Order: sequence, then structure tokens, then C-alpha cells
Amino acid sequence: MHFIYGKNGECVLRIKFKDGIDPIFDYVSEMHIQGMIESVVDLFELQNVSASNTLKEYDLKRLIEIKFSNIHEKCREVGNLFYLGQDIIAEKVTLTPEQIKTNTIYLGKTRPYEIGDTNWAWRIMKNVYMSNKYLVLKKDELYNSPYFICQIKWNKIRYHQSIIKLLRTNKSNLSPFGKSYARLIKNRLLEEQEKTKILVEKQKIENELYQLLIRDYIHPFFIRRARLGLIPVKKIFVTNIFLDLAQSTNLRITLGDERFRKDKNIFLNLIKKNINIVDGEWGWLNKVMGDGCYIVFGANNYFEQEQNFDHIKNALTFSRNLLSDIEGIKKENKHKLPEDIILSDFHVRIGIESGEVEIGEAYEREIEALDQQIELGTLRIFDTDGYSVHVAKRIEEVSKIIIKQDDTKNKKGGIFVGEEVIKHLKNNKNFNFKLINLSKKGIEVRDIKSIKKIWELV
Repeated sequence: MHFIYGKNGECVLRIKFKDGIDPIFDYVSEMHIQGMIESVVDLFELQNVSASNTLKEYDLKRLIEIKFSNIHEKCREVGNLFYLGQDIIAEKVTLTPEQIKTNTIYLGKTRPYEIGDTNWAWRIMKNVYMSNKYLVLKKDELYNSPYFICQIKWNKIRYHQSIIKLLRTNKSNLSPFGKSYARLIKNRLLEEQEKTKILVEKQKIENELYQLLIRDYIHPFFIRRARLGLIPVKKIFVTNIFLDLAQSTNLRITLGDERFRKDKNIFLNLIKKNINIVDGEWGWLNKVMGDGCYIVFGANNYFEQEQNFDHIKNALTFSRNLLSDIEGIKKENKHKLPEDIILSDFHVRIGIESGEVEIGEAYEREIEALDQQIELGTLRIFDTDGYSVHVAKRIEEVSKIIIKQDDTKNKKGGIFVGEEVIKHLKNNKNFNFKLINLSKKGIEVRDIKSIKKIWELV
């Protein structure tokens, strides 16, 4: 480990493994080194510390194959691009040296790669997760670098406080010039404290925004808008999807809690995967409720001048693909040992309806009750509301009765849609629907508007 340079508020360390030692086989050492650095930071009580490790000495291909074997997709290098399965996850770039005093060193600056460049690295283009859970490759990290670089930054206020403490201790021994310097330092400290106060306020806002960030597949456009203040409520046209796992209580009893949780996690990952495939980051997994989900397609209409209706067919494509994936897994189960079988009796009911919703932030800061003011903090809730949401949920609920009445052997799931979906897709040759007259089946839907019929995607 080598100290490259440092000043109050920042320092840079270079970490290089000995010749003949493959860093991949000593993968945990990087974590130990980072732990030591954080211990030193804590010892000096530094505030607002951030540490970045952009340059990595690991060989990217060997790292994935040896340490991240749970990533089942194969990796390969094609020209200047690095593939994981069918996804491009990295591009080849040339490292640009920087001059630090008398040292020439790579700190993370890059330029486009040109044939013949020897000082190149793989720049990660997107976050890569292992088992859909653990972040193992972070966007903008540089692999196949000549060494590791650790950059540490912290708030300078502790330094000034230490000087003032020292000056106060020896105040009687200070010369007039020294006392003037002490006043200068004190004023500088006040300036630093004011900067810190602003920083704390900024971090408070960032923490509020975090409530939006933790949801899966909320588009960055909404996050950027949220930084300007509350996202105003706007009426847009979307497609609402409610899906529920059939007979989940019986499944939990049959499989046991641990096995059921494992299968349910696989099920949720299939949902996320298919949302992303069909609608990218615009597909919005709004809520996970017990064994069901509420999904919104078409949130991009918030930013459109004219409403787009492609989300309707996207919602049906997503639903069909999801059920197809589940059935595909069930077929694969025939060739597996009993303990390796997954989703063996998973059946999904899906209710879909399109329509106008209000989308934006609900915000409550304070309530006046009698003569008292009740502070509720700064909870930010980004959500949808509207009659079409209610109808989609009702369709999913009533589908349970329809499936129960169906004579089809072993049928427990299906895709059911409302009238607005049919209006837009009745002439689409990619989708076939079967009309279900609820009145003839003796099914009553309690609703402010009477729902007389729904359709099943067949």
C-alpha cells in the first residue's frame, strides 16, 4: 500500500498486489484494506467521509468465472465490448495518466480506446448483481487496471476545531499576532459550520428522495423531477395490473415456510425481469402486497405532450410472458430431483384495466387539530390513484370465482381484462379474448359503476 498524496479533506492510496499473486484469489483482502481505512477514519472522528475504489486490479473475466460463479450467464470479450450473456456490461477504455507532484499515476481518467493502447481497462457500463441481490460490479468501475486506487474524502471541520482547541489551551501564551490568527481561524470555523449546515439540509432532502429510489424500476426522470420539489399530481392514461398467487396459503402449508419463501422470491424476480424486458425502467412495480403485486405500465405519459397507448399491449405481453416463464420452469422440473423443483404448483391470476389515473406525490407535513399542530415529518409518497386502479383490482378478485366455475381441468390461473383494454386491442391479431358475462354467471361486482362483463386472454 502506498500513500500517493493527501491534504485536509482528501487523500489517495495506491494498493498493488505482489508479483505472482493473482488478486482474484485474495479477493477478501480488498475488503480488509477498506475496513482498515474506515477504522482510521473513525479513529480521527472525521465527518461525512466517502471512499471510492474505482480502479480494480482484478481480471474481469476471471473474476466473474471464479468468484461470481452464481452468475450463470457466460461472459466473453468481443472487440472493445464485454458481454455477460446477451448484455453488454463493459467497454474497453484507455487510462489517462495524471501528474501528482512528482508522480505520474492513473486515478480514473479515461479516453476512448484506440488499437495499440496498452494502458487499457474494462469500464463497467451498468450495475451487475449476483443472484439478483448482491451488487458485485458497479457502474464506472475500471477492471484490469494496473493497481487499485482508493480515494477518501471527508469534511474539514474537525481540523479547524482541533486548531481552536489547541489555541484556547495556550491562549495566555499567544502573541497579539497569534490572537488575530485565532480570530481568523474562529471565523473560518463559523464559515465551515454554515457550509456543514447547508450540507446537512441537502442530505435531509436526499434521504427523503431515497423513499422514491428504493422502489424497483422508477424511471430516473421522476427522480430528477423530485429533486426540484414535490412531483405535482397529473392525470395520465396508464394500464394497471394486479396479480395474485392462487391458493398461496395452501402452498405455504404444503411447501413449508422456507421453501415457500424461496419460490416466492424466484416468482418476484421473474416479475421484475419481465417488466424490465417489456417496458424497461418505465415499467413500475408499485407495490408488493403479501402474495400479490400492483404494477403500472405507461408512467412515461407523465412527461408526454400526447398520451401514448403502447403500454396496453405491453401489459398483456408482460402477463403472457410471465405465465409462459412459470410453465417453462414447471416443464424443466420433470428432469430435476424433488429438492430442486421450483414453482411446481404456482398459478397466477392477473387483472388488467387501462384508464386515467392521478400520478404524483401525496405529501403531509402538518395537521391542525384543535389548537395543536401535529408534526408528521417529511414523508414523501409517490403513487397512483383512480377508478381504473379500482377496476383492475376488482377484475383480479372476481377472476377467482370465474376460474373456480371453469370446467377446464386443473385450471387455477389466467389473464383477465376490462372494457378499456378491449376498446384498444379488439382488432389486434396478436391477442384473442373470450367474453365473460358476469350477470349470466351469477357474479355480482359491488362497485360505484356496474361491471357487467370482463374478458379473458386466451
